[in-house]
Amino acid sequence: MVELRRNPQLDSWVMVSAQRQHRPQMPKDWCPFCPGSGKVPDDYDVYLYPNDFPHLLAAPPEPEYPGDSFYQTEKAFGHCDVVLYSPNHTGSIKELSEGRLMKLFALWRDRTEEMKTKDYVKYCYIFENKGDVIGVTMPHPHGQIYSYPFIPMRVARELECAKTHFDKNQRNLYEDIVQKELREKTRLIFESESFILCSPFAGDYPYETHLFCKKQRLHLADLSEKEALDLMRSIVKTVKMYDALFGFQLPFMMAFHQAPVDGGEYSFYRYHVEFYPLHRASNNLKYNAGSETGAWASTNPSAPEDKAAELREVLKTVEEV
Repeated sequence: MVELRRNPQLDSWVMVSAQRQHRPQMPKDWCPFCPGSGKVPDDYDVYLYPNDFPHLLAAPPEPEYPGDSFYQTEKAFGHCDVVLYSPNHTGSIKELSEGRLMKLFALWRDRTEEMKTKDYVKYCYIFENKGDVIGVTMPHPHGQIYSYPFIPMRVARELECAKTHFDKNQRNLYEDIVQKELREKTRLIFESESFILCSPFAGDYPYETHLFCKKQRLHLADLSEKEALDLMRSIVKTVKMYDALFGFQLPFMMAFHQAPVDGGEYSFYRYHVEFYPLHRASNNLKYNAGSETGAWASTNPSAPEDKAAELREVLKTVEEV
């Protein structure tokens, strides 16, 4: 079963993909993403691999549940891609050469641009899940791209808030965030020529960070070559900082928030990247419990200003190496 179901309580779409229940835990002595596996080229730098257990399909079947005007179902149009960063099974994005980093950027950019040509794709979401505690079954360095036939709820809410802010103030919400963080500096972790990394004023996780583009850009293709390289260097710098925090590769989720690819007008939005590490200490996780899951009312057990100061100190040790 692969289909979309509309949640009438929230007016949102859920991808129902029963086949994913049967995803295997990969054996320790074999990896389909390594050269020689027969699943990928024997020689590659970065590689786009179709997900073996996709939620979305270019030619999906009819929904098994027929649906009606109340419980609506739709075909699960879209794409689920795996993005392999490197043939090195034990590598990390932070270890890639600048040449390979730019090839990775080009893959992300070009896939986003390709999705703009698909009339059934509304949003192209690039992300990485890293670490066992996130639920990753494959340690080989990789991310993913989901191309949805709808705008996912979190992004839809961001768009709504950004549009409301613009209509009220005639200013871009993200420009105001960037300028506020640059002025106050208490949550600012680092600034590059084209980006800033900060602890968000009201983030969900203690070590959550957001990487904001300083200029008005909606999609990866809008970045100049210089800005693209700055983006990739900033991502690497952030990952190195996280790994130095507790002395091990910190699990996290990395989420690229671009504008939708449905042809709409979104000049009030701005491209940015969000990082969500689950750790609140070296040996403790910040779990989403009843309030967070049942009511969507987050509690951050730390002050973002304190965590930003801590991460700035960690970053000094990274830059000294």
